[in-house]
Amino acid sequence: MSTKEIAKKYFEFFNNADVIGLNEIYDDKIELIDWNGKWNGKSNVLKMNQSLFDNSILIKLIEISEIGNRAYCKIAIEIGDEKLKVMDVIDTNDEKIIKIEAYNG
Repeated sequence: MSTKEIAKKYFEFFNNADVIGLNEIYDDKIELIDWNGKWNGKSNVLKMNQSLFDNSILIKLIEISEIGNRAYCKIAIEIGDEKLKVMDVIDTNDEKIIKIEAYNG
């Protein structure tokens, strides 16, 4: 599966609050970094994801480009009444997501 396809699956699973699906595409040593903090390891990232699902979050994928094993994903996030423009940079190892860096703005 290409990095772009993995990234699309990630957003699909995320929007459906599909923890099982996310668990399948996350590498055991995944690293997540955003403007609120840093999480290492699959269980910690899944716990953080679950906390977002509890707040009814919606992600709209606007544009995605792929260079090698990295996907650049321009997204719009809605959390309650708050709307954010975000760039997710997703790195894979050809099978799973190994790193997600999210930039707000």
